Amino acid sequence: HYSREDIQRKDIENALKQVPNAVSVSASSNLVPHLVCRKELYQFPILRNADYILYGAFDNQYPISKKESVSILDSLVESKKYSIVQKDKGLILLKNMEVI
Repeated sequence: HYSREDIQRKDIENALKQVPNAVSVSASSNLVPHLVCRKELYQFPILRNADYILYGAFDNQYPISKKESVSILDSLVESKKYSIVQKDKGLILLKNMEVI
C-alpha cells in the first residue's frame, strides 16, 4: 500500500468530514476524486457558487501553480468572502461566509 509522509489519508478524510454533503465544493485537482459524488463540484480555481473550497497543498497542482493557488486563497480570506475552517497538514478548507 502506498503512503506518504507529508499527507495521510486520515487527514484528508477528516477534512472531508467537515464539508456537509449537500453543499457545493471547489477542490484542487488532487482532491477532486474524493468528491466526485457531489452534486456541484468544481476544480479549483473555478469557484462559481462554491460553498466550500478544499485545497491540498501537496503534489503538482493543475491548472495553476501552487503559488498562484495560495495567492487566490489568501485574497479570498482577506476579502472576507471565505473564512478558514482548517489549515493544517497541507490541507486548506475554506467556507463561504454567505453559507449558514
